[in-house]
Amino acid sequence: MTRQRIQQAFETFDTDGSQSLSVEEVSQALGGDTMAKNIMKRFDVDGDGEISLEEFQMVMDADEK
Repeated sequence: MTRQRIQQAFETFDTDGSQSLSVEEVSQALGGDTMAKNIMKRFDVDGDGEISLEEFQMVMDADEK
């Protein structure tokens, strides 16, 4: 997946335009609270309760491995 497509996907999930994904946005995108919470635990590297574009790119890179 190219960086441009990753950014487009991120922007689609970032429904409030905050440049980060909340657990609610992740849950809405994936259709499940439990999965969203697991993703947040695993990929919210800085622990701020949101996933930044950089952290989102890590999610996508990890998914390819």
